[in-house]
Amino acid sequence: MLPTNQVLNDGRYCIIDCIEQNAAGALYNAFDNVLEKTVVLKEIPVKLKKVVTASQQEEIKLAFAREAKILTEIKHDSLLHIDDYFSGIDRHYLVMESFDGADLSALLEKNKVAFALSDVINWADQLLDVLNYLHKQMPPIIHCGVNPQNIKSTSDGKIKLLAFDIAQKSGAKENSTIKNQTFDAKILNYLPLEQIFEKLDLASQKVITNSYDEKSETILKQPADARSDIYALGATLYELLTARLPIDALERSIDILEGKSDPLPAPSQLDSNIPPEVSDVLMKALEIKRENRFESAVIMRQILRTAFVRMNEREAKAAKEAEKQSEKQSEKQDEEIVLEFPSSQSALLEKEQEIVRQERIKIEAEQKRQTELITQQLRESENQRLRAEQRAAEAEKLLLKKEVKESGKTESSADTQKSSENSFQADVPPDANKQNITTANSSDEFKNLFVQPQKNNKVWKQMSASALVLLILGGAVFGIMKFRVFEKALPNPATENQMTTQPENVVSETVVEAAPMPTPEPIVEIAPTANVEAAPEKETLTETIVKPDFPKTPINRIPPKNKTVLSTPLLPRIGKPAPTPAKAQPKQKKAVTVDDIINGN
Repeated sequence: MLPTNQVLNDGRYCIIDCIEQNAAGALYNAFDNVLEKTVVLKEIPVKLKKVVTASQQEEIKLAFAREAKILTEIKHDSLLHIDDYFSGIDRHYLVMESFDGADLSALLEKNKVAFALSDVINWADQLLDVLNYLHKQMPPIIHCGVNPQNIKSTSDGKIKLLAFDIAQKSGAKENSTIKNQTFDAKILNYLPLEQIFEKLDLASQKVITNSYDEKSETILKQPADARSDIYALGATLYELLTARLPIDALERSIDILEGKSDPLPAPSQLDSNIPPEVSDVLMKALEIKRENRFESAVIMRQILRTAFVRMNEREAKAAKEAEKQSEKQSEKQDEEIVLEFPSSQSALLEKEQEIVRQERIKIEAEQKRQTELITQQLRESENQRLRAEQRAAEAEKLLLKKEVKESGKTESSADTQKSSENSFQADVPPDANKQNITTANSSDEFKNLFVQPQKNNKVWKQMSASALVLLILGGAVFGIMKFRVFEKALPNPATENQMTTQPENVVSETVVEAAPMPTPEPIVEIAPTANVEAAPEKETLTETIVKPDFPKTPINRIPPKNKTVLSTPLLPRIGKPAPTPAKAQPKQKKAVTVDDIINGN
């Protein structure tokens, strides 16, 4: 082992410490004084059986240089890169990039348990990829050193394969001075039989080849090839999954020669968690005869991926079956629990279920009732709309009929007035008729001045009021004329005495003297009779008539027994005009509805 701070290769590399040491060599941490970085030095001792000359030593160095140059030219993400190489008197050195992390062998020994299946499958895929890269080089490069000690786990979860045991395959016989001539017990379990066979003595080789046919013996004696690296990788994966070293190929061959079965158990037999598909792939890679192994790393990689997919499918199917079985078991347990219920609890459960059913029925009935109620309300609304339209049509018809009827009444009242005037003129003397005609014409001229217009424009009511006024005026004039004629014709010798003393039962009339102002024309006030509510007392007709300028002679009232009854109504008492009563304030009209029109109100 090299001491600390020892300088190599003309002072370029300075030893820092020793990483590990075994029969195959040692690993050192060193510092590159040229590039000023930390590197890893791999020491490969050269053990010769005889003393060699200087020329032979130079030949050994050149052979090592050829192989080391090949190592510096290969680059892969999963391969630890070789940066430089140099040789000493009895040993060679490879300069590699520095790395963080420990090898898988140290991690396995530290944890004392196997790695997870998913991690091992992932590492196997990376290692098969880098082996396929090496085997496709021209000429092909055989690693010959795949084992957990040469696989480093980096801090980012990836792995790196060390490349210092790589040997070039060529048609010429290999120089024994370039390769290690001794076996390390730690790597014996990962070597295929063809790598062990060439280091055995002739007697041992003879014993092994006796059980081989000519073809198998020829293949056994051939140099290492891609199938040799596949065996080493299979042995490495076997240990990572089971945490047990696989039995070496030589011991297995001896047992088979003795007629025994292969002593190497399948990984699935050691750990039931290892799927049979993955276990079968590893056992095929660990076949003793190389012709029974996978032909290349590509084939093994594809078969391993397929096995992993089938494993996942099988596990998913098993999980689904387990779930179904669990559901069935749960249902069965529920049924058993139901059967174990006491009768009282069963009756209570049925009662609760019946209550739930009744509540559901009530809810459904209520929903149905609400639906029917809404439908009925919609129908009633439609019927009301149709009735309203019908009533509006009927009201319109009634209004038309009423207008026609009112126009007929107006014509009838006009005819009645005309007939009344004709009959009145037939009974009045010629002089009275003249006065009546004069008065009537005068009243007709000023009729529109004192007649209050009808608010509802009902013509027949105006005509009736006018006819009544004419009748009253005509009767008054006729009475006055008759009275004057009768007074002149009546002989009365005791007139003067009667003028001096009048009986108590005779009521003297108040004589209304004519005013000195011009005689005013008659004015008639007629209280409204339509659409206006009268005062609490009975409706009255007030007339004020100014007599002509008669002589101021007292008039004696005729006794009642001799009084002549006139056919026309007497005039109202002549005297001081009565005050016109205040007009009543009309009430607010009530709004007329369609129902009022239909009912005739």
